[in-house]
Amino acid sequence: MNHSFDTEEIRVSQHLYSYLSLLIIAGFAFFLIALQSNVLREFRTWISPETLDANLLVWFALFCIMAVISFFLGIIFQMYSRRYRITYMFGYLMIFSVTLLFVTIFYSLWWSPAENFFMAKLGILILGNFMVAFFAAIFYYLNFESWYNFWVFTIGIMAGTSAFNWLYLSTLDTVARF
Repeated sequence: MNHSFDTEEIRVSQHLYSYLSLLIIAGFAFFLIALQSNVLREFRTWISPETLDANLLVWFALFCIMAVISFFLGIIFQMYSRRYRITYMFGYLMIFSVTLLFVTIFYSLWWSPAENFFMAKLGILILGNFMVAFFAAIFYYLNFESWYNFWVFTIGIMAGTSAFNWLYLSTLDTVARF
């Protein structure tokens, strides 16, 4: 599994920086969705309200925009860097989008206006972090040989994903009302 990297720590840091670039792409996609409500209106014309509710439509639009941008940036990075593999970007996208899907579903099921929003959001983030740890363990098992940097990798991904999920949950209701 040696991809011409010097040490395992350099590989872990490269993966964490690549995951951070995916979070930046996700932030840009969420900014586009929040800024321009026409994006969600276009997605609503393609998908009926019976199929996806407003919260899941925000997740689906975010996933589609992230997937397209990540694919093209992954191709560009792969052309200019021999060390980069586009399958890593698909792994990051899988970790992030599945976790975001579970967070969106937990939000739709758990939170109600009568409940304390901070505590509900905190509980959802804790459940989301379990999902991140599970999928990060699968990704780590498939791409790394030794396990001594596993917790550094997992906590780094959990921190970035939790920060984005906090922003996502805080603004989901206002974005979903298009």
